[in-house]
Amino acid sequence: MGLGVVQLGGWRRALGSLGRRMLVGPFWVLCVGFCAWVQPLHAAPDWSALDRPHFRRLGFDDGLPHPIVTALAQDAQGFVWIGTQGGLARFDGHRLRTYPLGEGAQRDPYVQALQMDGQGQLWVGTRSAGLLRYRPDQDRFERVALAAKILALAAPADGSDTLWVASELGLQRWQRGQLQLWARPQGSIQVLRVAADGVLWVGGSQGLWRLRGRELVPVGQARGVQALAPGEQGQLWVGSVSLGLSRVRSDGQEVRVWAPEHPQLGGRPVQSLLQIDEEQLWAGVYGQGLARWPAPAGGSIRHDPFLPTSLSSDGVRVLMRDQSGLIWIGGDQGVDRYDPRTRHVVNVLASPRPGTGLPDRNVLHVGAGPDRWSWLLGYGSSGLGLLHTPAGGWARLEILNFRTLGDAPPLDGLRVLASAWLGEELWVGTLQGLYRVDWRRRLAERVEQAEGLWHTRVNALLADATGLWVAGSRGLLRRESGGWKAPPEAPPERLLWLSDDVNVLYRDDAQRLWIGADGGLRRWLGDARFIRFAHDAGRPESLCPGPVSTLHQDGSGRLWVGTLGGGLCRLDREAEGRFVTWTRKRGLPHDNIGSLLSDSQGRLWGSSADGLFSLDPKVNGHPEPRVLGLAEGVAVRSFWIDSAVRTTDDELIFGGGGGLVVLRSSSPAGAAPVPPLVLTDLRIDGQPQPIPTGGATLKLSPNRQGLQVEFAALDYAAAERQRYRYRLQGLSEEWTETDASRRLAAFGQLSPGRYTLQVQARGPDGRWQGLDLVMEQQPAWTQTWWARLSLVLAIAALVLLWLHGRTRLLRQRQQTLEAQVRHRTQELSQANETLARSAQTLRLLGDTGKALTAQLDPQSICALLHRQLERLVPLDAFGLALLDEPAGLLRFVYYFEGNLTQGDTVALDDPLSLSARAFREVGELEVLDEEQSLCAPEVAGVTVGAPMRSLVFRPLLLNERRIGIVTLQSRRPQAYGPQELEVFRSLTAYAAIAIGNAQAFEQLRSAQAQAEMARSAADHTLAELRSTQEQLVEHAKLASLGQLVAGVAHEVNTPLGIAVTANSHLGESVEALRAQFESGRMARSSLANFLDDAQRSSEVLALNLRRAADLITHFKEVSVDRTSDERRRFELGAYLGDLIESLRPSWKRRPIELQIEVEPELWMNSYPGALGQVVGNLIQNALLHAFEPEQAGRLRIEAKALGERVLLNVIDNGRGVAAEHLARLFDPFFTTRRGQGGTGLGLHISHNLVVQRLGGVITVHSSPGQGCRFELILPVEAP
Repeated sequence: MGLGVVQLGGWRRALGSLGRRMLVGPFWVLCVGFCAWVQPLHAAPDWSALDRPHFRRLGFDDGLPHPIVTALAQDAQGFVWIGTQGGLARFDGHRLRTYPLGEGAQRDPYVQALQMDGQGQLWVGTRSAGLLRYRPDQDRFERVALAAKILALAAPADGSDTLWVASELGLQRWQRGQLQLWARPQGSIQVLRVAADGVLWVGGSQGLWRLRGRELVPVGQARGVQALAPGEQGQLWVGSVSLGLSRVRSDGQEVRVWAPEHPQLGGRPVQSLLQIDEEQLWAGVYGQGLARWPAPAGGSIRHDPFLPTSLSSDGVRVLMRDQSGLIWIGGDQGVDRYDPRTRHVVNVLASPRPGTGLPDRNVLHVGAGPDRWSWLLGYGSSGLGLLHTPAGGWARLEILNFRTLGDAPPLDGLRVLASAWLGEELWVGTLQGLYRVDWRRRLAERVEQAEGLWHTRVNALLADATGLWVAGSRGLLRRESGGWKAPPEAPPERLLWLSDDVNVLYRDDAQRLWIGADGGLRRWLGDARFIRFAHDAGRPESLCPGPVSTLHQDGSGRLWVGTLGGGLCRLDREAEGRFVTWTRKRGLPHDNIGSLLSDSQGRLWGSSADGLFSLDPKVNGHPEPRVLGLAEGVAVRSFWIDSAVRTTDDELIFGGGGGLVVLRSSSPAGAAPVPPLVLTDLRIDGQPQPIPTGGATLKLSPNRQGLQVEFAALDYAAAERQRYRYRLQGLSEEWTETDASRRLAAFGQLSPGRYTLQVQARGPDGRWQGLDLVMEQQPAWTQTWWARLSLVLAIAALVLLWLHGRTRLLRQRQQTLEAQVRHRTQELSQANETLARSAQTLRLLGDTGKALTAQLDPQSICALLHRQLERLVPLDAFGLALLDEPAGLLRFVYYFEGNLTQGDTVALDDPLSLSARAFREVGELEVLDEEQSLCAPEVAGVTVGAPMRSLVFRPLLLNERRIGIVTLQSRRPQAYGPQELEVFRSLTAYAAIAIGNAQAFEQLRSAQAQAEMARSAADHTLAELRSTQEQLVEHAKLASLGQLVAGVAHEVNTPLGIAVTANSHLGESVEALRAQFESGRMARSSLANFLDDAQRSSEVLALNLRRAADLITHFKEVSVDRTSDERRRFELGAYLGDLIESLRPSWKRRPIELQIEVEPELWMNSYPGALGQVVGNLIQNALLHAFEPEQAGRLRIEAKALGERVLLNVIDNGRGVAAEHLARLFDPFFTTRRGQGGTGLGLHISHNLVVQRLGGVITVHSSPGQGCRFELILPVEAP
């Protein structure tokens, strides 16, 4: 489309040239008419009136030294230099770095001009510090000439070092290190510009000059020239106070383009000019923003305080195009960047100012309008709007106002989610329901929905030849000419075709209907049948997870599915339900997908919660998406689901949170250039260092502790997306990858040698491009070869000296060791003999321990321990006492001193007893001194022979618990050495274990005996309980049957009494008639009266006798079941009817109503006697507890089948049961009417019968004042 416009424009220029050569005639008129007719058929709409170009700001808060920008330049490496009234800064796409200008008293931060010369050197003109030149090798500026105030700079692109300088002195030339005064024009110079042919143009307060030799030649009539820009074909654009915007042609003729009073200039001077492309010129007009020539419908680009992406200030001072094609705009609030390659992206944004943008921030829906050149916009809170996109005309917005009928909410203030045209009627889906719009009359009416779907959210609408599909939060509906249509074979009141939260409806090329919902994806198969695709966590090839948000079919017929949270997937094999999935991990900007469209080339475009994306479906496999965000000119970040449309002009419109984004696919963006990769900072031990240039090697001193190198790809459009990697060859071959937020390579100390730092950045094409920095780590003096050689020699000498001294010392040690070996040999011989004896003792101890622990009798244990101690140690007395804890005594179960003694005791608190003392102190007590032993108290009152000289007392410990004491005594003084004491301790430990085992065994036997007695008692009690339970159940049955008999007897007595009375009356009538007959006074009338009376009496007799017979029959049936425990098959409804008839006397004289609702033909094979007793108990319980004696009430019995079970409910509307009583209701003997006939066993027996006999479950539901419901779930076949 764009190509067609250029061709038509070329025809118009050709025809215009032809017209100047020909007379105005029929041919000229025909050509002009043809062009006027054909242009609208092919030209795309002009979006300039609605478009808001997207700018990226860089201001004072981002690090600029001053907000007012006065000059811009880009050096040979690609850095952008920004001169301000408060200093100079360098920008690398990520960070601003400020440079001081001048030194001492000559320091001046006010930058007047920046210029790159033909040799790639950067020059800075200041207000008072003169002319400065940047030294990259030293990373600083040096002053080269002190001149008057610098006004402007210019340089030819011929490779020379020539620099033109405009100052208060006039025009000067710097060349070969010399600054010469070249010319003095009238007035002051304000701008210099070197044209492509090398000619220097000079603009000043008194006019425009062209330099010829050393002479300034005046050109044109312009005065107050402040801006110059080379144009095409040797033309020069001029911005001046007197002429506004003019142009000097290559032949020197001056042509005025815009007068100063032009609306885009507003009487303000043009301060900067820049040829954007072959067809457009931008002019920086201070106070008026950016003027554009030729003037588009949108006019100038101005600052909008309501749009953060608009021009930062209307005070534009300087314009520059960088090497990548970006436009830089310097003004009073910093610098803005604009990418001309994003002109195919149109941003229609919301603005509170009328006529400047959308009336609402949120465009939730974009749909077809009333004609092919207009589109409906559904706003978040403003109803509907209309977007006009006439071919060749200006795109414009129209606010729609509708009059809403009835009391429904006005359509103009609603959240519009969907629209569809059904004939000439417009149907609109909103958050508050479905509306029908009469477009011609501008009338809106809310449509009634059925089946509880009143005014629910309508998410999607789809019209076809016969009706309208309506999708919303409750499901899917169908509307046709006759109203809402129910699915086939469904009741007329059931209108839902699908019960799910449906988000999108889509009809593919084969006219198949697809439905996207929260529950997955479905395809309508006709009638009420659907095929469903859902996410399966166990199948990676299944539908991606999350609600389905949008659907689209590409040119190859494949269906694409967007979801919320699960990304994008493509249906590859419908029969297998196989999908291919894209997520954020595979290149998508976000996993929440909004809308999907295809352009004329078949490329897929989509919106998400974080920008737009595109991919080529024709690429086999898994094509990588391309993301469009702020860097590509998309000013709207998040987009709504299913809010997109492709226009007649092949333009794609996406609605989002903040406005509309239009992709003009007829004007695709050019390929982004590869940004240069540079080193931006170098620090050694934290101190900044100049970065080597020209491939120079970086020398690293020996004492260096740390090295940090910062790098950046000078991408000013999307620096935040750059990916980097680096490695230091010579140290590691592995790459370290990083993103734009961590552009720093840091290293610690390095070994001496040469290294190469390789840094790479990934370009727009996905390929890596990089740079190398060669470094050389210089060695310290200790790392030089001669220092290392000296160190080796010194070490060798020290080693020899050490060896000599070591040998002498070893000889002395050898002699000493030989003497020690002889002495140790003797000791070892003695130790071997002792060891042999110890080994024998250990074997004996082991055997004794086994024998002791095998005994379970305390006397046997003591005797065995006594015998073994006699074999191993001197022994004249031995005793073992056990703890009697309740008595507080140590009781000697074994004591031998000449003879065996048992039963003696020692009090635990006896202060004179060594046994008690050792027990109390839980330690071994040894009395080995002769004098001590003579005064030691006697043990257990035994005195045999001479006194004991050596005594040992040791407590018996079992798991740190004291169980007794053992004593070992001898009449020999010092009888027990370490070896004897160790033997005694070992055997004492074995004895403690054996005694503990014996006590535990005795306790076990006692516990077993007690347990056997307890089990016998429990069995006896259980038998008594079971007998009691059976008696209680039997008594309850008999009591229930007694009540039944009493009630039936009462009922039978009534008809029998009536029958007796009728019979008596009949007998009296017979006697009266006989008397008349015998007396001969019987008349015919008397006989007739007797017959009538006899007939009535016989009818009364027959009626009441039948009534009595029926009662007896019911009683027989029920009583047999109540007294029988047999199982039989019965029809539940009939049985319950007979049961109720037999129980009716219980409430006959009370205002109680009983209802039975039993499902017909409900047969059971169970125990009717148990069931009758349960139901009777429940009814009697209700009569006793639910109602007062004179209180009216209602009882209801319900029964229905539940598969193989029966649900039986007994319900009353009485006083209910308190919450604290519900849990105890089935407990035995629990009743609240014990004094009024309640035993507390009825419900307990009923519970046991239901659970144990009938094999079912019984539960109760009640609350105070709300009645009570007993629920029985019984098997049809009883167990």
